[in-house]
Amino acid sequence: MAAFILEIHFFLHWLSAQNICTLNQVTVELCLTWARELQQYQSIKTGKTLKPATLSRRLAALETLFELGQFAPEHMIPHPWPGTSSHRLARMNNKTITMHKTPLMPDFVFTALFQHAWKKVKQADELLRHREALLYASKSVADKCPSTRAIARNTCLKTRGWSHGLTSLYQDLHHLGTACYIVIASLSGCRNHELAWLQTGACYRIRHENGDILWWMRSRSTKTGEGQTEWMIPPAAVRAIRVAERLAAPLQKELQIEIRQKEQANPHDPEILEARRHQEAIFLGRHPRTRQVRTLGGGQWNSRLKAFCQTHEIPWTISTHQFRRKFANYAAQSQFGDLRYLREHFKHWSMDMTLRYAMSDRQEMTLLSEIEGDVETLKITLIDNWLQAVTPLAGGYGKNLMHWRQTTPSHIFHSHEHMLRSMAESTSIRSNGHAWCTADNRRCSGNSPQNMLRCGKCSNAVIDSSHLSVYQQLYDDLSSLKTRVHHPIALHHLFEDIRHCKSVMKSLGIPLSDGDDDESTT
Repeated sequence: MAAFILEIHFFLHWLSAQNICTLNQVTVELCLTWARELQQYQSIKTGKTLKPATLSRRLAALETLFELGQFAPEHMIPHPWPGTSSHRLARMNNKTITMHKTPLMPDFVFTALFQHAWKKVKQADELLRHREALLYASKSVADKCPSTRAIARNTCLKTRGWSHGLTSLYQDLHHLGTACYIVIASLSGCRNHELAWLQTGACYRIRHENGDILWWMRSRSTKTGEGQTEWMIPPAAVRAIRVAERLAAPLQKELQIEIRQKEQANPHDPEILEARRHQEAIFLGRHPRTRQVRTLGGGQWNSRLKAFCQTHEIPWTISTHQFRRKFANYAAQSQFGDLRYLREHFKHWSMDMTLRYAMSDRQEMTLLSEIEGDVETLKITLIDNWLQAVTPLAGGYGKNLMHWRQTTPSHIFHSHEHMLRSMAESTSIRSNGHAWCTADNRRCSGNSPQNMLRCGKCSNAVIDSSHLSVYQQLYDDLSSLKTRVHHPIALHHLFEDIRHCKSVMKSLGIPLSDGDDDESTT
């Protein structure tokens, strides 16, 4: 208690300086301002900042204060920084973490960038018609000398009303591809590699039950192992994709010609498979060294984006990663933002990763207060399902929850909702694909697919019906190896894994015979 009073008096003195007289006047934003001031505090004598351990204790005292405040007659906020913890905030003081954060694009930069990009997308028909006419004119003089071909192309453009020359047209077409990227990235929030996987015919639409037309975009996501994935996009993004498809058509034809030539020269050439991987992509360009047509990489896009900004005199050092974060930023602030969709859209393993990813030096308090509601809702829904008497659970933490469900109800919570909220705020939850992990760090080897069976007995793991298909598939795969493995040690490990897998499946209500995995039966 003495340590708590010692740590909390700093906060109370600070509140007094802010003309805050009662604790029910304290908001989440105010608490986060205090946390930031502690992070930036420097000793007058030494010039050093607070150590992470000291910072964590000081912030933890504030958490304790508001936890105790839930029993006070005056209403107080339930948590000073919902969705995170004093420990995490203290670790955020590490300069290496801050240094690697993707910077948030300022509104004036994003507005100018998007407006220029959208203007080019709307002008695409004219540019593409000029290009089509130019390609037709070039074919008619393909057997002529270079000067004759150049004169024919310039004459073609002038007769169509384009007086800026060939170079200007090619440059505008180059920027048109960049404009399509900017529009799609801004309105979908996709990662660069997910946009690179976009292919011709990536969009389709469905009619919602309320009559609205919803557009979806297909691609692949490899960061979290999602594989084939879809994103909901607005019509403006659909238009940009259609333009990018038309823009890529000549390069796609070049790729088809390259593939045919390689097949004729050597059907077993490994480059054929590589070329086929790119032949339907809509964001194509030439490799800087080989000049082969391939999907544009992250470095090439960063160069293109910087050139686009320079052309339009936009003072910002831009990169592909910034569009995703800006999307999160706007979605969180919009009163029409569907945060449930945002949660699925960002596909982060950690439930509070979206929150931490969207934080910025100037706007993190607003983002925190707006986005934490969705994070909290997700956690509460999950925990509520865990606490239902009919919900089977596996894993060490899951077994403890099932035992706790059968005990006498605790009176430390005002209500069931209060209990859920308290557990959600105090429990770190993230998915590793085969369990819900509640450990405070990611160092557990059970998070690796190769060691997934460790979660069956781990005191931090909860396995529910959403993971059943994973263990069913693993059980089938392991069972199929019983007659093919003969080494005694390997066979012993195989049956151990089968027993662990069966234990999880039985806990989740799947009936299995007891003797089919006994080593003695082999």
